[in-house]
Amino acid sequence: MPPAKALALLAALAPGAPKHVRRLAQDLGMTTPQLNRCWREVPQPWQSLLRQQDGWWRLAQPAAVFPTDADSEWAKQAQAHGQWQVEVVDECSSTNSVLLARAKQAAHTVHRQVLLANSQTQGRGRQGRVWHSRLGDSVTVSVAWRFKRPQAQMGALALVVALAVQRSLHTHG
Repeated sequence: MPPAKALALLAALAPGAPKHVRRLAQDLGMTTPQLNRCWREVPQPWQSLLRQQDGWWRLAQPAAVFPTDADSEWAKQAQAHGQWQVEVVDECSSTNSVLLARAKQAAHTVHRQVLLANSQTQGRGRQGRVWHSRLGDSVTVSVAWRFKRPQAQMGALALVVALAVQRSLHTHG
């Protein structure tokens, strides 16, 4: 996993919009030369996607990298839409496994929690399927929600949630 500053830089450029290097350096609390050194610590596949023109930096394609700073604008927006606890981590074994472990420790406190990881080392899905997520290639997220109904009555839940996510992504680009 790259250093925290390199991840913060990649997260700042992730949406794909151009950013001026002076503003980018200022936002990240560094000088322009430090910003250039920091970019060299970004993983190699992403280094080749940097486009520079007249002091403006942008990525040739958007990246799925999110700031882990709880005070970031992104985190504030995510938590503003209801009473959700949103946590972003650089890396974890599996967002699903982490939330399940929390639920086993204190089930009554694990509700309306979202865990997003910039990369997973042991991602897993339904029926024990395993996959790997590299930094910036995909959004790896799990949501913890306590239901009042028994699990047997919610067989179509995964399909309904998948459809809602698909529609939201289609609507919001």
